[in-house]
Parts: sequence; C-alpha cells; structure tokens
Amino acid sequence: MVMDVSNTIGAAGTGSQPVPGGATSMPGQLQTTDFLRLMVAQLQYQDPLQPANDTTQLLTQLSQFTMVQEIVNLSDKVAKVQEDLQTLKWQQALNLVGMEVTGQNQDGGLLQGVVTGVRMVDGNLRLLLGDKEISLSQLLEVRQAALPESGPDADVSDTLGPEGTP
Repeated sequence: MVMDVSNTIGAAGTGSQPVPGGATSMPGQLQTTDFLRLMVAQLQYQDPLQPANDTTQLLTQLSQFTMVQEIVNLSDKVAKVQEDLQTLKWQQALNLVGMEVTGQNQDGGLLQGVVTGVRMVDGNLRLLLGDKEISLSQLLEVRQAALPESGPDADVSDTLGPEGTP
C-alpha cells in the first residue's frame, strides 16, 4: 500500500502549535507533538508487509529530536547558573569592601590591607588593596578592619570639620 505524504502532513498539522510553558513554535518548526502525530499517522498507513522499517526511522528521529531539545534546555540552564554564579561572586567581593584581608600573591609572599574596591580583570574579580590587588581565590584571612582609636587620648583633629566642629 502506498501512502500519500500529504495525508501524513495533514495529520501532523502545520503552522504554529502551542507548546508546554506557553511558548509557540515558529512556522515550519516541528515540535514533539508534531512527531507524535506523524508517528500515529504512519502507524495507521504503514505497509503491513514491512511494518518496522519506517516506524523505526520515525522513532529514531523522535528520540534524536528529544535529545536535542533536552540538550538545548540543559544549555540554557547552565548559562543561567553561570550568570547567577557571577552575580554571587560580585556580591561576595563587594561585601569585602572595608574589610581587612590577608592573601598570598603570585610570588608566594603575603599581601595584607583593607579592601577599597573591586574590579574585573580577564573575567576574574580582583580586590583592590590601595595600589595593590589580589584575587578572591588567593585570600587566606578576612577580618573587620581596625576602627580608628577613640577615647580620651585619641587625636580628635581628624574627626573635626574645617570650622572645628564635628
């Protein structure tokens, strides 16, 4: 029995079809439901003397389509995780501004100072310690920066304004 291809396409439908999640497919793009409709139509009109050949191909194509769809979904999720991780790193670095840190520089020596800012270099966040900088991965210790001395013996000239007022 020879099958008319237009019957199979008509059974699958054409145009934009609703897909899970509220999105619609672009005209000319097949969705999973389109493949299922094609498979059902093909099973209805298959040659009873050679039933497995075309069905096997259709099922193979369906599984390949599903795998590609899942790979695209996974890729989107990985991109979102990377974006979230970058945001988290920025938040972590910005929380260190004003903190005193100790880290190991590339020469193996210790670098210590108060974090005054954060910048991005070649995709890596760097903490600014005055005129020096260190990456987050090089940190060994983080602590509250020492507060200016206060009390009866403290030099208050630093805390007074130009008119001598606080």
